[in-house]
Amino acid sequence: MTTLLFGAMFLATLLTFLRYVSGQQAAVQPESLKVLKRSRRAPIANLDAACPDVCKCRMENARLVVDCRRRKLSEVPSFAGLRNETIYRIFLDGNRITDLHSKQFAGLNINGIQIADNPLMEIADDAFAGLESSLVFLSLRGTRLIDLPSAALAPLSNLEILDMSRVDPLMIIEENAFLGLTSLEELNLKGIRLIDVHDNAFTGLDSLDVLKMEDCGMTFFPKAINKLTSLRRIHLDQNKIDEMPDATFSLLPELEIITLSGNRLLDGDQYLPANAFMGLNKLYKLDLSLNEFRHVPRRAINGLKKLNTLMLNSNLLTQLHDESFTGLDSLKVLHLEGNEVVLTDEVLEDIRDTLEVLHIGRAGLTWANFPHDVLRNLTKLVELDLQGNEFRHIPADAFSGLTAKTISLMYCNIERAEPFAFRGLPNGPLKIKLNWNKITNVSFVHDPCSFSRIELFRNPVHCDCRFRSMAAYNHIEMVGACASPPEVGPIELNEYLISTQESCPSFLDDKESFPAKESLPAKDPKSRSARRSGPGPLSCDWYRYSDAGHDLPEHARFSSASTATLSCLALTIVSLLHTARHLVAL
Repeated sequence: MTTLLFGAMFLATLLTFLRYVSGQQAAVQPESLKVLKRSRRAPIANLDAACPDVCKCRMENARLVVDCRRRKLSEVPSFAGLRNETIYRIFLDGNRITDLHSKQFAGLNINGIQIADNPLMEIADDAFAGLESSLVFLSLRGTRLIDLPSAALAPLSNLEILDMSRVDPLMIIEENAFLGLTSLEELNLKGIRLIDVHDNAFTGLDSLDVLKMEDCGMTFFPKAINKLTSLRRIHLDQNKIDEMPDATFSLLPELEIITLSGNRLLDGDQYLPANAFMGLNKLYKLDLSLNEFRHVPRRAINGLKKLNTLMLNSNLLTQLHDESFTGLDSLKVLHLEGNEVVLTDEVLEDIRDTLEVLHIGRAGLTWANFPHDVLRNLTKLVELDLQGNEFRHIPADAFSGLTAKTISLMYCNIERAEPFAFRGLPNGPLKIKLNWNKITNVSFVHDPCSFSRIELFRNPVHCDCRFRSMAAYNHIEMVGACASPPEVGPIELNEYLISTQESCPSFLDDKESFPAKESLPAKDPKSRSARRSGPGPLSCDWYRYSDAGHDLPEHARFSSASTATLSCLALTIVSLLHTARHLVAL
């Protein structure tokens, strides 16, 4: 009772606060509207007349966008009618433009130009003259430049994003290629078939945060990267790098994300030195997936105290050393899928109290070798991904004692799940992913109150009376479609639960405490909440106890009701707080 009184007092205080906020909002609203009116930009007079004939001009979020994509243009059209406007983006993708002339955009105020997927081969040294202070985004993706247009780019001191991905036949990045781009924050060189990168290629990029060099066919680690001392993210995936230089990233102390997926790295210090990641005290994510490691490169990764996510999936791992994850004090996400590894308590000992997400799909697991006891010792586990293993069926209490609230069992050839398959997990809300299996019914839902989402996409679900009983629980989101009986036809599970008028005896109907259906308020038939045709919010607490075969003690009944009432109160408070924020914002 004390809890309820406290909740009521808090709610009353909150309502008083809302009245005050409403009064304040009413008092300042006229002046706020004046500010908005003053700051609103005047609309462009006759935008269609000012726009080039071959393009379409439109306003997006009060910003002018000029769309000239796929117009079979052989040259950049004239934008003379827009000289007095600030152009947010000009899109020239998918045309036949081969060159950018001298002072091509002179007299214009442009924030971004995208001229991707054109046979562009020549860019005049002063092509971007006049855009030195305004241009912040430039995309030359998929063009046919032989050399980087360094002279044309150099004056663009405010450029923040440069996309040069898939430029072909560009193969060499010369010295000082990006000199002058002092504000550049993101450089995309993905898909360029590089054979050489000068050691001083990135000189002057003092503000660069993100470097993308995926799928460049590189067999080497470019030394030029060591000059990028402000770099926070580097992507070197899908190359052919088979060894990293000594102290590879030691000169890049700001690095937070490194992705080296899809290279040819092997075991041994000669391929990945023990000091490769030395000094990276801010490293948050490391992706070493799709390489050729047979053992976790523990000498290289041990000691990365800030590492949150480690991806070792799809290597050749079989045995894990007991000290594989020693020193990874902050590790929360671990990907080991695609490796037939054996997990032991000793292997996971150093991360048992930090690990929250574990991926061990496609690991050759069956129930015979499922590491149940090991997983039960992971005290913070909230998500377990087991997709692609060979389980066929899910026995009762398969995950009992685990703390995970999201479990993925997709692509496991599961034909059936026992009625108490997911018993023993935390008391909801569970999210179970069973897509792409052979499951026909939902008999595994031992306690509907424990589930919030059940995914059954691409399963031959039979929508019978047992399934129809799920309509009583509108909080469960069902994903998938009915495959049978024929008269039901192909229909989404959620839609079936809302629309069907089939008369079915509920498997809960024999419970004396089950609320009367007629006592419930009418629902909009199009709403997902219209599925509720039986129990109300309190029935979940009732069902959890009564299904276990126990009478609910007096103090437990009160606790259950209090919990439900406080849940409703919490939702009300959140809604009111949202309203308060909205009023203050106005």
